[in-house]
Amino acid sequence: MQYERKSEKTRQTRENLLGAKFGRVASFLMGEGQDAKAWKKGAIGERYIGKVLAKMCSEYGFMVLHDRQIPDSKANIDHILITDRGVFVIDAKNYEGLVRIDQQGGILSPLVETLYVGNRKQTKLVEGVKKQVGIVSSALLKGNIEAHVQGVLAFYNAEWPIFFKPTEIDGVLINSKGIEASILKLPVIEGIQINKIFDFLKKAFPVK
Repeated sequence: MQYERKSEKTRQTRENLLGAKFGRVASFLMGEGQDAKAWKKGAIGERYIGKVLAKMCSEYGFMVLHDRQIPDSKANIDHILITDRGVFVIDAKNYEGLVRIDQQGGILSPLVETLYVGNRKQTKLVEGVKKQVGIVSSALLKGNIEAHVQGVLAFYNAEWPIFFKPTEIDGVLINSKGIEASILKLPVIEGIQINKIFDFLKKAFPVK
């Protein structure tokens, strides 16, 4: 997990600057550092979503990869779920606030959708997932494997409106604890080879 790596990096930096003894004292007094704390918060959501996906794999015969390295990049993919409904690239977020989609335009002008979490625009998250979907799709294409790939933004600890709960934006599924329901309602794709796709993606995207 990124949190463990950030925390260890902070500890090592302090010990390199202050020496092992005083570095440990500094870490005790100052804590993990803001960067590590931010990753720790994200790791909580990532672990929860990981447990949900593990349960789905056990019940439905799906397969999942966690925390995978994007080649030639420092970025990672939180989860890749391989199912008989396709491949799902899942970005887990531990964000607080009401999740909603603001829609403007339509009929005579293009429809523009903006994702909000609380009062903050978070449409950039959608773009990030779409980029990851493109990377996974390209890898499968190069491996001569045909599989539908879809992105999922999984919010942990967020709030949702009672009515008109957002479920999708620009082709990316939006949900929290309803990942199972969101995926199972999709049609089964005949002939999909879960094990083959899993083995290929495991090599194409190594552990972070």
